[in-house]
Amino acid sequence: FRQFPPPSRMVENDGRNVGHPTQKPVSLMEWCISEFARGEQAVIDPYMGSGTTGVAAIRLGRPFVGIERDPAYFATACRRIEEAYRQPRLFAEPVAKPVQPSLLDDATPTLHQRDAA
Repeated sequence: FRQFPPPSRMVENDGRNVGHPTQKPVSLMEWCISEFARGEQAVIDPYMGSGTTGVAAIRLGRPFVGIERDPAYFATACRRIEEAYRQPRLFAEPVAKPVQPSLLDDATPTLHQRDAA
């Protein structure tokens, strides 16, 4: 427990209790995702509750899949995750645009070049 970053050890969960009895701090879930998920792996939470793990995943730019059987908690989680999507990521690293490699090698003549020869 002592290895977690200090904000994660706060019992009051950043003062934003959304009504779930076992709600975790977002900073704790961000730490867990950062430490244990590799690359751009999706984060799945089969017991989503109020959506804290989803909020953390969105803040970290990770894909997220959440499952919750209680309709009230599911609605709360959806609202929180949608809010997280609307918040700009101030310190996000820019995502590189994909580059499509040339389909034809420069040494290979195109169909039109062969017909002209």
